[in-house]
Amino acid sequence: AQSSPTNTLRQQISDQDVIVVLGDMGSGKSTFMNFLAGCKLESVRPYSRRVQVVSNEASVAKNKTLPPIVHGPATGTIIPHVAEVEKGVYLVECPDLDKTKVRNDDIENDDIKAKSQRIANVVNINQALSNASSIRLVVMVNYNKVMLMKHERKPAQTQAQSLIRPLKDLLGDELMIQNNAQSILLGLSRTDRELQDENILQWWRDYITEIVDQTQHTPLACLSERLFVFNPFNPDTGWDQAGCLTALDELEKISDPSQILSVSSEDREEWDNLQTEIKQQLEDAKKQVARLSELASILEIQ
Repeated sequence: AQSSPTNTLRQQISDQDVIVVLGDMGSGKSTFMNFLAGCKLESVRPYSRRVQVVSNEASVAKNKTLPPIVHGPATGTIIPHVAEVEKGVYLVECPDLDKTKVRNDDIENDDIKAKSQRIANVVNINQALSNASSIRLVVMVNYNKVMLMKHERKPAQTQAQSLIRPLKDLLGDELMIQNNAQSILLGLSRTDRELQDENILQWWRDYITEIVDQTQHTPLACLSERLFVFNPFNPDTGWDQAGCLTALDELEKISDPSQILSVSSEDREEWDNLQTEIKQQLEDAKKQVARLSELASILEIQ
């Protein structure tokens, strides 16, 4: 029998040191992973924030599951991707676990399938990561998303919740974020290439400080010293491949991942409701089949 993606992930990272890359769809997770794996990147067109892999022969030889860099409506990871960046150190790109989002492919019009897939992702990824010897967490935030929230004048509390949502989806609650802040980095990606990176880093810090001042949001306050800007085209910021790996190496390792990874009470309740709904649909389907069989028998007699 063919191994499932979750079983493959569990086997790859069992008893290994794992860095989990989190973020919304289109936040630059795949670009970040390819960059750290040693791939050469370039813009799709000058001054574009879209990138493509142009050279990765050695990286692919070592990591056959590097994620493709995708742009447009099809963007978004469903199956976790894994890459070994150092001996015994693995990057895992975590799918977007946001319950409010449904992918625009074959599950677009199938609400139960979409919800089931999301919760299955939460449970399976938690179980797989629990087998790692340690984990550290990197959250990627799309610069355009931040600018859109500011332009739409979203409440500061809404902005704060949006920034930490990938962490909350994985860890289950905000207290886990606070208690493990020394193991987390919060990065701004896909920034305007015409901006100077040292200026955008200061802007990123000022923005987080402003949100924290307005909301007294404790988890985000704990992460306010854990900020970086990721720009694969400007290594002068210190975030070239070596600089990235050094910063990640300085993070405190969470040595017993199973103690912090949990399925939230909301997800458990949603899963119970889904099971009830699926059972009801199965019963309705059985009744429909019985009616059709009866009708077929009548037609045969006639």
